[in-house]
Amino acid sequence: MHSILSPGRAWPWLGPDSVKLSTKCRNNRGRIKEIKGEGSYGCVALCTDMSTNQDVAMKICQRQKSGTNRHEANVLRKLRYMSSEKNLVRFHTAFEYQDHYCLVLEHLDQSLFDLMESEDFKPFHVSDIRYITEQLLVTFKELAKRGFIHGDLKPDNIMLVNHRLQPFKIKLIDFGLSMPVRSLVPGYIFQSIGYRAPEVSLGTKINEAIDMWGLGCVLAFLYLGQNFFPVHCEYEMMRIITQTRGMPDIQQLLEGEFGLLFFKRKKEKTRQFFEFLNKLLEVNPAKRITPEKALTHSFITQEAHTQKAKIVNIRLDRFTTTVKLAQLSINNTDKTLNGRSDKDPTPPHTVPTTTATAVNEFYGADGAEYEKSTGIKASSATVPKQSASENMPPWFLCCKLIWRNRL
Repeated sequence: MHSILSPGRAWPWLGPDSVKLSTKCRNNRGRIKEIKGEGSYGCVALCTDMSTNQDVAMKICQRQKSGTNRHEANVLRKLRYMSSEKNLVRFHTAFEYQDHYCLVLEHLDQSLFDLMESEDFKPFHVSDIRYITEQLLVTFKELAKRGFIHGDLKPDNIMLVNHRLQPFKIKLIDFGLSMPVRSLVPGYIFQSIGYRAPEVSLGTKINEAIDMWGLGCVLAFLYLGQNFFPVHCEYEMMRIITQTRGMPDIQQLLEGEFGLLFFKRKKEKTRQFFEFLNKLLEVNPAKRITPEKALTHSFITQEAHTQKAKIVNIRLDRFTTTVKLAQLSINNTDKTLNGRSDKDPTPPHTVPTTTATAVNEFYGADGAEYEKSTGIKASSATVPKQSASENMPPWFLCCKLIWRNRL
């Protein structure tokens, strides 16, 4: 792409010295001055509109990869009458010519990421962050009125208008993932890793709230001078989110299409206990659980486990199959143990390896729930013990460490 669109040259398919900016206006011509950036989609070029002698930005991609550009053009047409005070990039026109699709947009200065990079990622002052935040909130309020999300907020997509004359005056660009809220479907991937909301990663219901999560990640980047969450691995991103912001709701994990890609099913009693403990140790007394509500919490009201494994009705067939295999193995073990002779070399009240594996997957690594519900001990050789601390949340372990060392 770079060889085709070299700075200082006109596009080869349009003659030696000019580029057509609109198929509807044949006298409207321009010339490429500089390639501003390149990517898998194509490139962004700085051009001069010779009819007005003004600079414009042009996003250029090959026709077979033009789906995102065409979608962005449609979105910007719907939003083009938004006031300039709403901080959206101004859309001029779009056209295609000789297997390329082009968007003509207003020319802006540089992105917030480029500014941070030029200053060696020196954190912004809080007052500057506040001004940027206010402008973005105005934009998101207007998008919400029109029923749209942006879907890809990150420092690269927030452009400075003219940093020298208008410091930290910004506009939002790149609407290639923007969609009407009514069209959002769980499981569709928005946002870049590191700026992706948990509900997007888990595959649950999504709405305009994902843009507010992205805004929080952008502000943290501006304040810290580095990304708040990992940007190269979605699993690592979710791990840091759970350590710093807490676990997703159990309903999110059960309803999400991708929940089991990040989380293993823990023992229900342990989960309920720490959830109950978290409500008791709420710092804000107004939010702390009352005795009446505590008596109705699932940790207090849960029923005793039956002798047979309960099949959990979740959406992923793979996990449901594992649960059914565990129940089948337990039933077979009961029958086998009831008919076991004294000459059998396998000690009584010991779970065979295959059964122990199924129990391990369903009840957890220590097999304690299986032992309680059936009276049969899981062999320590086949079901490894799990440290109790592995089920404890980070804040609880921190309290233990402080108490142990009397800090």
